[in-house]
Amino acid sequence: MKKYAYILLMSIACMVALNSCLGNGGETIPLEFETPKGDISPVDGIPNDALASANPEVNATVAMPDFGYAVVSGTKNVKIAELYIPGIKYPDSEQWLYLVGTGGAYAIPQNVWVSVDGEPKGCLALNNSKNEVSRQIDVDFVFLVNNSNNMAEAGDIICRDLAVWSDMLSMNNLSVLYGCVGYGGGENVKGVDGASNLSTSAELLQYLSREGCTGVARTKGFNGADAHEAIAVARYQNCSQECGVEALKFADESFTFRKGACRMYFNVTDEGNQPGGNPQWSVETVASQNGWEAGRGVIHTLYSGYDFNNQQYVNEQPGLLSSYTGGYYTHCDKQLSGIELMNLPMTGALQNFAVLRFANVEKYMDGKFHTVVLTISSMDKLVQASKAFSVKFGEKAE
Repeated sequence: MKKYAYILLMSIACMVALNSCLGNGGETIPLEFETPKGDISPVDGIPNDALASANPEVNATVAMPDFGYAVVSGTKNVKIAELYIPGIKYPDSEQWLYLVGTGGAYAIPQNVWVSVDGEPKGCLALNNSKNEVSRQIDVDFVFLVNNSNNMAEAGDIICRDLAVWSDMLSMNNLSVLYGCVGYGGGENVKGVDGASNLSTSAELLQYLSREGCTGVARTKGFNGADAHEAIAVARYQNCSQECGVEALKFADESFTFRKGACRMYFNVTDEGNQPGGNPQWSVETVASQNGWEAGRGVIHTLYSGYDFNNQQYVNEQPGLLSSYTGGYYTHCDKQLSGIELMNLPMTGALQNFAVLRFANVEKYMDGKFHTVVLTISSMDKLVQASKAFSVKFGEKAE
């Protein structure tokens, strides 16, 4: 009798736990993962494309983040596409969306859909925050730091927090490499005036902590014996003022990003983006898939300046870089008071990665761009977004 009473109590406890997870607006679930309902293909639990439905029409409430992607080999060498999607936050909340693919899971219906060239794909969503992802997710993270005289706190904060922050991310099943680009450092040097290529957090910290370097000096000067200084002088010292896009494009061209890694940028500035009238360095260059296709990176922004009206090609709102790429924007005071890397929304995006998997992609592996439409719509409709990405499918190097 005691045995049956125990089973009954445990069943009630599980039901209460599940209801409490779903009742607060966040689509979270217990740590156990349930395979989506319905028939599945023999390829690693991924629902068959025959079960897939078309992407629904949604009214966007959030920006869709850019993602890293790769093709891996599954059972019987079937090719599987993986999209590495940063966490998606509920508006005005500290909750993050739990992604559920074709067929749903637990009491949560499907909330993410994917199609390739108009063909709905059966997809399996694995949420890293719930220990559903079996191997580390690669992230290449680049700090873009305004080096103007009143930005001393930025480099000091990064230097102060980097070691603890990177340790925390490594414990969240992430393999992260770190780089930085300094820009806008003064009248005598235009544009990009410092850089350290992607490396371990310890190597970046060593660069930021060079003898005699504090404040803006931390991100001035070029690290190592590579050609970055020559590249910067030749191509990325055009804007006489503070232009984060110039720093962004420098890293995009010259850093050694890993194939399939999700790229993330963190632009720290107290000024608008100032391209000097040249559209080449405008925030608008990342606004469409024509100039910033899938895999080029999410851009997060920390802005410590004053509010102003956007002037295209002259003085542009830096937060637009985040709006266009699905990053998070934080506005703070000039002194960056209370800012810690651990408490910024971009950290939540890193901690709440999901891997979206779909199979039978051999026919797309032709070296050409294909249109991947990714749509999310939470059960309560508070988190909705849809975006068409240009993706060139290629196999991940193991």
